[in-house]
Amino acid sequence: MTRILSLILCTCLLTACETTMSKDDCQRGDWYAAGYEDGIDNAGYGNLEARAKACEKHGASPDNARYAEGYDAGFDAYCSPKGGYDQGVKGRSIDRSDVCPIDRRPEFLAGYQAGRELHNLREAVSSARSRVDGYAHTLDYGPGQIRDKKREIEKIKDKDISDERKKERIDKLYDEIEDIHDDIDRAHHNIRDAERDLGRAEVRLEEYERYLRNNPPY
Repeated sequence: MTRILSLILCTCLLTACETTMSKDDCQRGDWYAAGYEDGIDNAGYGNLEARAKACEKHGASPDNARYAEGYDAGFDAYCSPKGGYDQGVKGRSIDRSDVCPIDRRPEFLAGYQAGRELHNLREAVSSARSRVDGYAHTLDYGPGQIRDKKREIEKIKDKDISDERKKERIDKLYDEIEDIHDDIDRAHHNIRDAERDLGRAEVRLEEYERYLRNNPPY
């Protein structure tokens, strides 16, 4: 307990403490598992207080000793190459990595860097794919949107409203049609570049995944 407190007592001041204790969790009373969950996530010992408060209404009290044992085991796993890797893959910050024992920080950080690189490459693929999908959507639906607006213009012409009001609404629709044409032109111009960027990002991701398979970080 003393080692745990000295390492992570203040970490809840740096991140929002959360608890996921359901009624079943509280009544089951597996406080070792709860502690392990918080420890491997470096959530901070203050999470025990949040969990205990959540269980009060269900008539359950925490087992501090079992929670501490679980947290200790979880935190030990956190400060490992795999623990760092898992944090990196999730794209999490490691501003609090200095809570790990100094002799374990290098392996933790090495794992983190490997996971973070994988996370960044996946994000690059996702971003490039979103660009391609966005341009493709414009090319697929833009012409239909233009037709719809032209039909709306014809309907407005037959409406029993003032000529001034008709002109105002029709001019607005023509402006919108022009904007759609501009979007389509840009999509035609940019989609090839976006597809090229996506292909390159996918290749880099595939190469790095192959590298990790051949050189596992933990």
